[in-house]
Amino acid sequence: MITTVLLVGMPAGQRTRRGVLALGLSAVLAGCAALFGPEFPEDSEQPPDAHIEVVGTFIEQVHAGEYEAAREPFTDELRDALSASEIEDTWDDETSHLGGYEDVAQWAYEPDEPDDDDLEIVYARVGMTEGHYDLRVTLDGDRQLGGVFIIDVVED
Repeated sequence: MITTVLLVGMPAGQRTRRGVLALGLSAVLAGCAALFGPEFPEDSEQPPDAHIEVVGTFIEQVHAGEYEAAREPFTDELRDALSASEIEDTWDDETSHLGGYEDVAQWAYEPDEPDDDDLEIVYARVGMTEGHYDLRVTLDGDRQLGGVFIIDVVED
């Protein structure tokens, strides 16, 4: 198992859920998911359909090579931090060895808490022909993507 965390943003001491922007810089660590964040919540509730639509469209566009279109639902901060070529490079580096995209095999959801700056978290277990990867996406109140994290990559 390879665990991957992709982060760009504030220094760790100042990092908040809103302040962390994803991708661009990758750290590949074997077996250290708990060090950087949660694993896929296996027994979580299903996200609302509108959230599944936004995140599912992002996943499909990335796997179709439509990297610029995949950036459309980003917050301004994430759009400024992450170019289409960085998305392409990151997905190629982290998931190309898993074969072709099949579907989202499982969804999970962490609804907004009153003190969380209006952020919700959607998880997607993305099925590939040779394994899967887990994706963690933060959505703001307008359902814009404020963070995108590949949190686990598993080969069959």
